[in-house]
Amino acid sequence: MRASLALTALLIALPLGAQPADLPAPALWVQDDQVHFQGNLKIPTALLQAHHLGMLRALGHGLVLWTVEERDDMENFVQFTCNIANVTTGEDHRFFKDLDPFGIGTAWYLQRAQLTPSGRAVLLRVRLSGTGGFINVYKLMLEPPFYWYELPEDTVVWDSASADGSVQARPYWALTADWRSAPTEREARYGTVIVAGKSTPQGRKLWEVRSWRQMPPYAQTDLTSTAVSPDGRHVAFTNPNGLWLVSVRGGEPRQLCPDDLVAAATCDNVVWSPDGLDIYVTVTKSTDDVSLMRVDPASPGQAQLVRPNSRLLCIPTP
Repeated sequence: MRASLALTALLIALPLGAQPADLPAPALWVQDDQVHFQGNLKIPTALLQAHHLGMLRALGHGLVLWTVEERDDMENFVQFTCNIANVTTGEDHRFFKDLDPFGIGTAWYLQRAQLTPSGRAVLLRVRLSGTGGFINVYKLMLEPPFYWYELPEDTVVWDSASADGSVQARPYWALTADWRSAPTEREARYGTVIVAGKSTPQGRKLWEVRSWRQMPPYAQTDLTSTAVSPDGRHVAFTNPNGLWLVSVRGGEPRQLCPDDLVAAATCDNVVWSPDGLDIYVTVTKSTDDVSLMRVDPASPGQAQLVRPNSRLLCIPTP
């Protein structure tokens, strides 16, 4: 209780009498380590009863990917499962239940999941820890016999798309001029580039780190999440220095979070509202102090509390 009050007092300056911002419907989120939802959704019982959720991600076509990722004090898995549920029908299918399903040990983290344009497969992006951020990408087929396989190192993987799929964006690691070149994402470690484009693998470079020693705050070695606005005009992304917004036409990204929030917390799991007027983000101050916040992209430097003790907002899409 004290932690929640402290977060509210330190990071949020609500006008007198103002109420916390609401969430759009339909929506799912994790509050106090349990899934909550609103709107006309059919949530499988297994998901409602799940704990230690590591990912809750809307894939499109009513599909939601959710994982259980319980680890011990040494960061080794105690339990890992990966399910894909259809929240319009209530169907739920478990694809992985193994501490080492990919055969790479247990020192890895599932970072992103994305439905392919055909809707027949999901791309899973796994990052290995302790190896400079090496990346593995796997393709999981959603049709029988539900097989999966690792993709080649040079495979182009998009991480987010606009509502109609016309604009796609992905972050990837790229070395600066101060370091050796790296031919693939897995071997690159330091600078960051965001690429966006209209239905073209080549895309457009929005910004690029050119000097490691002069790295701007929006260009960090790890982008934790990206999301294209529903109208396809902007890309929102999070990194260790906060929540940023940039036009798909290029230019300098803008910081959306208040300075005191950036200094005291980290941001992740960026989600646009369906109308594109709001951005929701999970804000973590400490292990026991996590909240869902709302940011108005038209009014940078402000944030409003949506749900205390909450994280992993998921807005299912048809």
